[in-house]
Amino acid sequence: MKLSKESQDDIITNIQRYFYDEHGEEIGELAARNLLDFVMKELGPHFYNAGVKDSIRIMTQGISNIEDDMYSLLRKETNG
Repeated sequence: MKLSKESQDDIITNIQRYFYDEHGEEIGELAARNLLDFVMKELGPHFYNAGVKDSIRIMTQGISNIEDDMYSLLRKETNG
């Protein structure tokens, strides 16, 4: 996964702010960048896969609804 430089910079700033607000510690840009790289490498695939699975579930529900709608359009056949 690739992030734009602007997105990376924003996330790094947020990481630095989090550490300061939650732990009273200031961390440098390199430490924050390393943490971002770790999260993207180790945790990113889990979040990505969860998003794909959610998309599949939503799409499957949508297709099922379309199928139900199509069956509702069938007309009763008469013999004769």
